Amino acid sequence: MEEKSLEEMMSDLSDGVITTTASTTDEPMVVDMSNAPIPEVVSVVSQSPIQEEQKPEVQEMIDENENNFYSQNIDKAMDVLEKEYVKMERDAAIIDAKIIKLKQEHKEVFDALDALEKEKEEALTHKDDYREVIADKLASIGEKKWKGMEVEFTYVAASFKTSFNKKRFEQEQPKLYAQYMDTTSVKAYVKTKLNLLPILPEDLKEVE
Repeated sequence: MEEKSLEEMMSDLSDGVITTTASTTDEPMVVDMSNAPIPEVVSVVSQSPIQEEQKPEVQEMIDENENNFYSQNIDKAMDVLEKEYVKMERDAAIIDAKIIKLKQEHKEVFDALDALEKEKEEALTHKDDYREVIADKLASIGEKKWKGMEVEFTYVAASFKTSFNKKRFEQEQPKLYAQYMDTTSVKAYVKTKLNLLPILPEDLKEVE
């Protein structure tokens, strides 16, 4: 049997008839497709570049919301929040105790550091005095700048600084002062009073 050309096959499709050859015989098999339902065409809409750019931002917003401390903890019971809060404060207190322990166990080192800090303060005792003398000296010799091997001084002339005296204005013009007072909202907050249990030696066992 001769194979049909593409043009002939397209012609058969337009007439609603497909002629094919069975695998066991040479006789053609005719299938009537004139009453067959029209296949549904599913259109695939590609995502626009703008949507693709927004997607990471939306995901980031979702992740941020999921990682938000408030949203993660607001539904917890008060006893759970209390335990977690106390643990946080206790961890900080243990760290402070470890610092104290280190200072006690290495007292000589920390004493030496304190002594050096005091020596540094003493060495810089007259720093501001020197700057005042040098400023006056530059003014007296008419120099705006002095550049040495290891330091450079730049003279800045005396000037006036204007500022608003809020306290004086409140005392002398109380009514006018009250007119310019703004009231702002303050978020609700909780006051805390800690009474942590004593820190035990095993809490400090990491410090050698």
